[in-house]
Amino acid sequence: MSELSEKIFSIPDSMVSLEKEALRHERNLTYIDVGANNAAYVSIDGVLFNKSRTTLIKFPAKMAATVYVIPDSVTIIEDDAFGSCDNLESVIIPDSVERIGQQVFSNCNSLKEIVIPASVKEIGALAFSCCDALESVTLPDSVKLDGKVFLQCYNLFEFIVTDSSDEDKQLRCVDNALYNSDGTVLVDYPIGLKRSDFTVPDGVTHIMPGTFEEAFSLKHVLLPETLVSIGHSAFCRCCALESIIIPNGVARIEQYTFLMCEKLVSVQLPESLTTIEHSAFGSCDKLAEIRIPKDVTDIEYSAFMCCRNLTKVLLPDGLESIEFGAFTHVNHYKQ
Repeated sequence: MSELSEKIFSIPDSMVSLEKEALRHERNLTYIDVGANNAAYVSIDGVLFNKSRTTLIKFPAKMAATVYVIPDSVTIIEDDAFGSCDNLESVIIPDSVERIGQQVFSNCNSLKEIVIPASVKEIGALAFSCCDALESVTLPDSVKLDGKVFLQCYNLFEFIVTDSSDEDKQLRCVDNALYNSDGTVLVDYPIGLKRSDFTVPDGVTHIMPGTFEEAFSLKHVLLPETLVSIGHSAFCRCCALESIIIPNGVARIEQYTFLMCEKLVSVQLPESLTTIEHSAFGSCDKLAEIRIPKDVTDIEYSAFMCCRNLTKVLLPDGLESIEFGAFTHVNHYKQ
């Protein structure tokens, strides 16, 4: 096996097992070579596949190609297969592909557009995370997104959802945001969309974790009365967000939900609220006053940590616990 410093990784005939993590952090590879008689793996033009060529395992991160066409024998793109491929501007995914793994295209900084064919039934978490140049994504309505897929895609402004003619619908697109098929779950929002206001439609009951995370342009988000849950980190680092009214029906403010919303001045919490989880409002520098509803029994650690201008906190009689550090590094507040 050659030294990785040569930017070539050679797999001998004898190697039949390669752990997923083995090449994950090797970001300087230009070519992967496989012995001609290897029983488990094959290299096609320097790209690693399983022997049957149904799984694309690894595309060398420093390969010079700017366009890559995945062979139509491939049904699975393995986790991190294209991770940190800075040169890639376009990847053509064939109709044979059924699954795109976790972090497959993470940190592909030149990738501007991607079209997911109708054959793809699942895309893993963080599959397109930190794709700085990604502007447009086309998805079939039948694909399942396994967690936050487009984290920190700062220039992503457009989701396009196409009709797959599949009876098992998963997605719809309304006003550039992604929802589940019946419109009750807000799945994702393109944070590169330069708008200051957004209204979550009536009928939405759940907002998925990280939905608006780092949507730097948003100042106001109107939430519907139908809402019952907001996932963790949903508004994390929304640096322009000024106010929020959380509707009655929401029982928990989950961890990191409004973390580092540094311009958040006004928060109205619902009477249905029972728990404020850790770091829910951490580092909300402009927040000066908060009223905790009567049914809240627990304020977890760091819930309001580093809210440096928080001077007035109204606590209910039924409060059972304030955990360590819930109000650390705030000005002296009065009850």
